[in-house]
Amino acid sequence: MRRIYTIAILFFSIGWNCLGQNTNIQAIAEDLELIKVSKNVYQYISYMPIPNYGKFPCNGMIYKVGKEVMIFDAPHSKDLAQALIDWLQKDKKWIIKGVIVNHFHNDCLGGLEAFHSLGIPSYSSKQTQVLAKQDSMPVPEIGYDGEWTILLGNKPIICSFFGEAHSTDNIVSWLPKAKVLFGGCMVKAIGARKGNLADANTEQWAKTVTQVKEKYPKVKWVIPGHGKYGNSTLLDYTIQLFNK
Repeated sequence: MRRIYTIAILFFSIGWNCLGQNTNIQAIAEDLELIKVSKNVYQYISYMPIPNYGKFPCNGMIYKVGKEVMIFDAPHSKDLAQALIDWLQKDKKWIIKGVIVNHFHNDCLGGLEAFHSLGIPSYSSKQTQVLAKQDSMPVPEIGYDGEWTILLGNKPIICSFFGEAHSTDNIVSWLPKAKVLFGGCMVKAIGARKGNLADANTEQWAKTVTQVKEKYPKVKWVIPGHGKYGNSTLLDYTIQLFNK
């Protein structure tokens, strides 16, 4: 949790474009909101309480193929994770096929046990499994090395580790059919500062994101770990920020 406190102070020190200005936002539960990014892709925002600050927004993603959905990052708490599950399964009647975890911090896997208790599998890099266990966090069930592909229906989801940046284990998830990239905390929203550097490799960060940009030149939308989604300019902004 100490890492998240640092995020709030640094991320908002110069301000950012408030998500509340986006008229596309739908409240689906208390402290849980949804934004439709494209036909089958949604950005969800869960709000984490930060002492002496207030509620801090953390992004996840939902990918829908038919009635099946994959979730990218779990909300930070079990209660919010359950609220997301209830909305997807009870309100929308969608089938949750799994959760893909971006890295080992609390805002990615704090509520993971809510999914595990229902038999919903979770996926991450093997390094994330190791770090989550060391940090006494919920541990993703299935681990991979390098790059791996998961099918949702007949649509591929490609998850890759390109190198250290925000953390030593951060991955990105690419939806080739939707041309959407979930970058997590490795990618910064326009106007954001460097944020939480507790587990970061600031020397490697720009190089890692440059590799991501070169790998996916046809990306249409990019969802960062915090703040508003956008196009490939988020990758350019992040590279510039860490090249300074």
